[in-house]
Amino acid sequence: MLPSFSFVYRGEEFEPALDTTANVSIESFGFRDRGWRGLTLESSTEQDFVSGVPAIAASGAVSAAAWVSGSNVRTALLGERGAGQQTTYPAQGKVGAFYVALDPAGARAVSWSDEAGTHIQLIPELEVSSPPDPVSATKAAAMTVTADGGGGWWVVMLAARKLTAIDMSGTGVARRPVQLPYAAAEARPSSHLLVARSWLALADGHGGLWIGLPRAVLHTTATGQVRSVAAGGPMAIATGQDVSALAQESGRTVVLRTLGVRLGPPIRVSNAGVLMDVAFDASRDVILLLTAENAGGTVVLREISTNGHIRRSQALPECRHRQDGQVEASEGLIAVSCAGPRVESEQCGGCSSDYRTNHYILLRAGRELRSKTFSEGSEQF
Repeated sequence: MLPSFSFVYRGEEFEPALDTTANVSIESFGFRDRGWRGLTLESSTEQDFVSGVPAIAASGAVSAAAWVSGSNVRTALLGERGAGQQTTYPAQGKVGAFYVALDPAGARAVSWSDEAGTHIQLIPELEVSSPPDPVSATKAAAMTVTADGGGGWWVVMLAARKLTAIDMSGTGVARRPVQLPYAAAEARPSSHLLVARSWLALADGHGGLWIGLPRAVLHTTATGQVRSVAAGGPMAIATGQDVSALAQESGRTVVLRTLGVRLGPPIRVSNAGVLMDVAFDASRDVILLLTAENAGGTVVLREISTNGHIRRSQALPECRHRQDGQVEASEGLIAVSCAGPRVESEQCGGCSSDYRTNHYILLRAGRELRSKTFSEGSEQF
């Protein structure tokens, strides 16, 4: 599942109604699909339409999206045949950061920031929601939302170059903010690889929260106790419920640990190369490790049991010479994405393009089921 936003401006020589086309959508494919399946969340021909790439979340078989629509935040559940009923929440002024999350029971939380601060909208499984609740009077530059395992939600927000964790109860009451001892320099795009983003937050399944930073992993509780449990080289954290995985690069060795109530014992993978990403398949108790032999070299996917046994190791030819990669896994199905290098070119006077081509692969038991490419970037002519 891939969030997408396209914007086309055709120029003044066309009819006004055809000047602009903006589409907020979700692109996806399964192992039975021959091509991408597009799901349009919103489309507009207004020249001043304000939107962008939507946020998506998944928990089991349930998925949801949230996106900006002018001065509103909208959200909907996603299905194979389309999006469910959309719900709109007016913002106060320009919408800043926003996020959507699901808990294992299907309850949803949508958080956003605007000129009045940062807010959260809690939507129970039955889709009966109350007005948004205030999280902070400060406008967040970036945020994440994570179910805390007890009916509430952790909101981690970046504001004024400081990182703060706030545990919201299931009734929308904010507990005392927890100031984290590491400041994030800037808001960056989503990635499991922590050098590629400001932070990643995961619930520990017992009310606490793991926070992965580029060079450290912290653990905090709702009472404000914060401790550092790992520090060092480049790290990646897998998403998951209650149990996840941490990967840490040390030279050409990658050290893996399970991440639950506590940090598991180290599993060392020698001569692994450059860390790209890590995932955890709870149904099989398997860690998925994605590495590159060197920058831009052969990319290898390993399936490793939590006792350290490497069950499978395979090269991914489609990912060779790719700079970035991600992996996800559930019920034995593995999804890998590899982002290509960005290409800039000038084709004629005033004509230019800036894009990259990404590969997306579905695998099971070492066998490739389906692969697709998707280009992202811009063209001007």
